[in-house]
Amino acid sequence: MKLSNYYYHGLQNPQVFSSILEKGILSRNYLRKIEQDHFSSAKDFLDKEGTNGLDKICVCEYKSMSYYLFAYPNITLIIKKDPLYKIESGSLEGEYLIEDYIPAENIMGIGIRLVKNNTKEIAEYIKTVKEIKKKTSLPFYNLENGKRIEEQDFSDMYKKLEKSPRRNILLIGPSFSGIKEITKELEKNNFIQIYSSEIQKMNNTDSFEKKSKKFMKRYKEEKEAGKKTLYNDSIIDYKKYFTKEEWNRLLEELKITEKELKKNYDIVIHVYSFVYNYRNLFDKKIPNPIKTLLKMDEQIEKIWKKENHYYEVLPKESINEKLEEVKKIINQY
Repeated sequence: MKLSNYYYHGLQNPQVFSSILEKGILSRNYLRKIEQDHFSSAKDFLDKEGTNGLDKICVCEYKSMSYYLFAYPNITLIIKKDPLYKIESGSLEGEYLIEDYIPAENIMGIGIRLVKNNTKEIAEYIKTVKEIKKKTSLPFYNLENGKRIEEQDFSDMYKKLEKSPRRNILLIGPSFSGIKEITKELEKNNFIQIYSSEIQKMNNTDSFEKKSKKFMKRYKEEKEAGKKTLYNDSIIDYKKYFTKEEWNRLLEELKITEKELKKNYDIVIHVYSFVYNYRNLFDKKIPNPIKTLLKMDEQIEKIWKKENHYYEVLPKESINEKLEEVKKIINQY
């Protein structure tokens, strides 16, 4: 395909793609004309109809206009030039504004980039591409050279990305280990992306379907992570909210084992509580809060110590010393 013969329209919201295939790309001006503009804001309009939220539809003539083409997770609609468009020049060279609408039949294909390395943004981009592929039989084209992308090209791209490191980092430890303070420091200095866990919203009394849905959300987010991402709990921790039968059923439906779930993390850093150095001084038969901390450390060891990506940060004189050791481990990857 000779891309210079077409216009390009950047699609920011893939959720509206089905509507575009059915109705075309509609400008807000056009909706006003047919008295179907029921939106209170441009954002509301964007979410419902899938143009750029402006009164007129913006298209561009040059693929080098990266704002429209290459901003992740956007994909690009390749638009047939049509003399019937009511068109005017935009604010940039090669940019045009279409007054009314672009018919669905004038969408000739989908323009994307074939990517090689995994990042958070690219993971989102690939997720968008996969969603669009499910909804259309339109051909996909490589925006960099105009060549049609075949199924084998997609397959090769997915395989390359699977081999690319995700850099998921699990930082765990009991109370008084310092992981909250360490996590805050890492986040404050923009050292790493922190995952906002929703495990606290889990409930043992929820239905299997509801619990499974929350589990799958976390599972997919971990699989799609690209940028270095730090977790203070693991997907294995969801196990305590399922009965033994439910947990086995979940793993069977996923066709996965607990050992494979552990591979979601490229590094596991176990930060010990301050009482660990004194573990031999306490009678383990006497219940007290210190025993609880020791048991938590022992439980983490039991689950993770045999993994070859497991690291220990033993008690130090200060939190800052632990922080520096954690940074040193992370920087190896």
